[in-house]
Parts: sequence; structure tokens; C-alpha cells
Amino acid sequence: MKQRLFGWLMLVVLLTMSAFANAHGRSTSYITWTLHESIATVRVKMALIDQSALSAGWAKSKPPLEAKIVLPKNILLFDETQACSPIADSFHELAAEHGSVAYEWQARCSAKNRAAPSITKLRSDLLFDVLAAHVALVRFHDVNSDLEFDYVLTDSRREVVLPSQTTPSISYLTMVARFGRAGIEHLLTGWDHLAFLLALVLASRSIRTALICLTGFTLGHSLTLSMAVLGHAAAKTTTVEVLIAISILLVSTENVWLAENRSNLRLPMACLLGLLLLLGASVWLGTVSPVALAGMTLFEACYLALLLRSDNPDKLRWLCASLFGLLHGFGFAGTLSQLDLPAGSRLIPLASFNIGLEIGQIFVACLVWPLLLWLRKRYSEKQVIVWGSALTMALGSYACVARIWA
Repeated sequence: MKQRLFGWLMLVVLLTMSAFANAHGRSTSYITWTLHESIATVRVKMALIDQSALSAGWAKSKPPLEAKIVLPKNILLFDETQACSPIADSFHELAAEHGSVAYEWQARCSAKNRAAPSITKLRSDLLFDVLAAHVALVRFHDVNSDLEFDYVLTDSRREVVLPSQTTPSISYLTMVARFGRAGIEHLLTGWDHLAFLLALVLASRSIRTALICLTGFTLGHSLTLSMAVLGHAAAKTTTVEVLIAISILLVSTENVWLAENRSNLRLPMACLLGLLLLLGASVWLGTVSPVALAGMTLFEACYLALLLRSDNPDKLRWLCASLFGLLHGFGFAGTLSQLDLPAGSRLIPLASFNIGLEIGQIFVACLVWPLLLWLRKRYSEKQVIVWGSALTMALGSYACVARIWA
């Protein structure tokens, strides 16, 4: 009876998490204005599916409208009462993470007889006419006065009046708070990172083992996050996103195999076969680097062989967590790069964002570990590991297929 009840409970959680995974890409656009002297640079990022909704409206015109025509007309910055004018040939597409599109262009704000423009308000009509529940997260950064403002625009509030530009410069404490909060928010709203953390903690038999795994994950993602933000390393976004999904799937598979005392080799063989199929799909579709997937397959084969021969598999899990942390670090770096880092120094935002990630990670661990202890008292440890890993395995499989075939 308890086993059946536990199974139904995990099914409900799985359906809820799957719905959350789909909702994680809800209709939200990100708009960043950066004003330097009289030139304003705007970056816009939206979900690819949201652009598809816009494109349906573009196609009705003859000739069809394009992004470079529609976006500058719907996203405006005002110098006093006059809208800043888009600069010809400045519109171009930016690299964006999987499932998103990003654009950038520049506009000239007339300063007239003043030393610098007097920006009074900003407005966005993007997507609100086709998606009433759409939300636009807007950031305005005036380099001239070192001011930054953040706003949330909705269908009922499409424009905001900017405060007087006489506010003192942003302090280091404000910068630490801003990027630290961004790190916490990204970890707590990134369902793929949460699923990986859950998979890591699930099979840990003690709090010490869990902390060692989390420390390894921290060291790994801190290294690649720092290298990517400081310009010493780079990775293709779509490949990173797929490999992050595979990392969830592989750790979940490892959990189940270890819970079965490594008595059945069919599960690891099926895992390797799945990786080979993904490798073939990557060659056919061309969306993900086949070299990266081949490397992942080789690593997993060697790692499973080590687990099979090891007398204490728990000692190897920190290695797996550290190496997969390297992948997640590139994912974190992609988010941080979208936050309009100050040109003077990237060390403070980088350190603050990373600390925010760790705070979020500790918060998640403090919530999950007591819940796991409670479940292990009501059900067997094997049941908790297998059903919990089935949940994270389903999420990893969904993300992997969706990202590699999108």
C-alpha cells in the first residue's frame, strides 16, 4: 500500500515538474537599453515561439515585414517628447541560447543644445497585441551618469516615465546586491539546474557525501563561469544546453544502477546506446557538436567501468559532479552575459553572481535533504532513490529530446 501511494505521489510531482518545465519558457521578453553619450543601444531577447507568433502577423503584409522593421517601431526610448531615431544598418541578430532569438540595434537621441540627451520615458508594444499575458523585463543603463533602472512592462502598462537623472552613481554594494540576486533567481528558476542538484543529492547516503558532491559541482561551474565571463573560454550555447540535459539523465541513471547494487548491466548499456543514438542524431540534424557528444559518450563509458570495479562508488561521485559542473558553468555564463555587465570591471559582478548561485544551491539543499530523510523513514531508501531518479530522468530525457530536435 505504501509503495503504491509513493508511486502516485511521485507521478503527481512528475506531472507538476513537467508543467513547470514547459512554463519555464513562458512569454517573457528581455529588453536592455544602454545610453552612451547620444547613442542608445538596445538588445532584445525573446523566445523563438513568441517570434513565431509575431511572424504570423508580419506575413499578412505585402511585402512581408521583417524583424528589423517591426522591432524598432515597437520598442522606443524618448528624449524629452521625441523618440530616439533608429540608425540605419545598425540592426543585426545576436547569438542566443537554445529556443531564443536576440537582436540589437542603435538609435540616436537628439541632445539639441544639451551636453547629453534627457531621457524621459521608454515604451514597448512588442508582443502585447498578440499575447495579452506577455511580460517585458526592461533595463535602462545610462553610461553618461552611471544610472540603472529595472522595470516590468505589461499589456496594461506599456510605458514608464524615468526618474530624474541626478541620482548618485551606483555603489559597489548595490552592484553586489543586484548580481547576487540575479544568481539566486537564476538557480531557483532554472529547472534543469534544480533537477541536476536533486539527482546528485538523491543517492547520497549521508549529508557528508551530499556536501562533497555539491562542493565538486561548485568548483566545476565556478571555473568555467569565470573563464567564460572573463573571455578565456567559450562554448556553443545549443551544445551546452543539450549536454546539461544529458548530465541530468546520466546522473539519474547512475542513481538507479547503484540502488540496484550494480547487479544488472542492461541499464548502463541502454544508457550508452542512447548516447550513441543522440550522437547519430547530432550528425544528421547538425544542431549539436558531434565531437562534444562523442566525448560525453566516451567519458560515460569509462566512468561506468570505474563504478563497476570500485569498492566504494560514492568516492567517485564528486568527480562526476565536478566534471558536469563544468558544463553548467557555461550555462550560467550565458545568463550572466545577458545582464549588461559594467565595462570597468567584471570581477565584482562575477563574484556576486557566483555567490548568489551558491546561496541558492545551499537553500535548495536545505529544503531537499530533510524531505529525503522523511521519505526514507516512510519508504525504503531504494524506493526513494529509484522513484526520485525516475522523476529527474524524465525531465532530463524531455529536455534532451526537445533541445536536440528543436
